[in-house]
Amino acid sequence: MRSLVRAAASSRASAAVIGTLERFDHGRSHLLPVLGYHRVADPASEAGAHRGLCVPPQAFAEQLDALSARHDVISLSDLLDVRRGQFRLPRRALLITFDDGYDDFASTAWPMLRERALPAALFVPTAYPDTDRWFWWDRLAELLMLDTGREAISSPLGTLPVRTEEERRRAFAALRTEYKRMSLAGVTGYLEELAKEVGAAPGRGRTLGWDALRQLATEGVAIAAHSENHPILTTLPDDELHEELRSSRAAVEREIGIDVPCFAYPSGAHDARVVAAAESAGFELAFATRRGINDLRRPRWMSLARINVGSRTSSTLVRAQVGSWMALQGAR
Repeated sequence: MRSLVRAAASSRASAAVIGTLERFDHGRSHLLPVLGYHRVADPASEAGAHRGLCVPPQAFAEQLDALSARHDVISLSDLLDVRRGQFRLPRRALLITFDDGYDDFASTAWPMLRERALPAALFVPTAYPDTDRWFWWDRLAELLMLDTGREAISSPLGTLPVRTEEERRRAFAALRTEYKRMSLAGVTGYLEELAKEVGAAPGRGRTLGWDALRQLATEGVAIAAHSENHPILTTLPDDELHEELRSSRAAVEREIGIDVPCFAYPSGAHDARVVAAAESAGFELAFATRRGINDLRRPRWMSLARINVGSRTSSTLVRAQVGSWMALQGAR
C-alpha cells in the first residue's frame, strides 16, 4: 500500500487516485497522523545544499486547504488531554508541528494557519532565541555553497572537492552525516575554521526571539521545548542529557509563562536512555521523526511518529500519507 500510494502521489493521476481512497476512508478515532515542518520559505532563496527544509508558501497554503477540508486539526493541549484520559480523538484527527523556531514561522506559516483557524505546535531550542547563533546545518550549507573558486576544503573527513555545485552538495551530505556523530562543540569549532578558510562573513541567527514567541503563544501557538542547544541527545553523557531536558522545559515556562510537558527530540534521535531521561524531566509527550501514523490503542507517548514535510512534498502526497489506510501497513 505504501509503495502504491507514493507512486500514485507522483503520477499525473494522483489527485484522482487519492480522492478515491479518501471517499472510502471514514477515519478512525484511535489514529493520529502528526505532520512535522521546519520552514515555510522559498527554497530558491536558501543555500542550495539545504533547501529541503523549506516548503514553498504556495505549497503550504495548498496543503492546509486540502487537509483542513477533510481533517480535524487538533492542538497540542488536546493531545495532552488524550494522554491524560480527558479527551477523545475525533475521527480523522491531525496534529501540525514545527521544529526549531525559525523566524519565517511567524512571518509566513502562522498567518496562513491563523487565517484558517488551525492550531500548531512550535518546538524551540531554548538557547537560540535572542542570540546570533546559527543552526550548524544552515551554516554548513551556506559556507559550502559559496563559490569561492577553491578546489577543495579541509574537513574531519579529509580533503573534500568543492569545485562544482554537485561536489559541494556531496560534501554537505557527507559532513552532515559526520557531524551528527560529533559533539556540538566540535562541530562549532570546525565551522569557525571553515569560515576562515573560505573567507566568509559572520553568520546571522534565524530563530525567533522570546518576545515574538510570547506573542505567538498569546495567539494560540503551543510553544514547547526542543532541547537547549539542539544536540544529538543520544551522544550526550547523562549529566548533559538531563540538563538539556530540564533546562529547556524550565526556559519555556520562565519565558512563556506556561509549563508545557511536551518535547521534540533534536533530529529525532532517541533511545531507551533518552526516553527515560525525558520522563524523569516530567515530559508526558515526546515526538520523534520516525515516519508513520500513531495508533493510540497502543500508544508510544514518548516516541510519537511524525510525517516530515519538505520542499518536494506535494499536497497530494501529504494527503496520501495521512490517510488511515497507511495504518494498515503497520504504521504506528
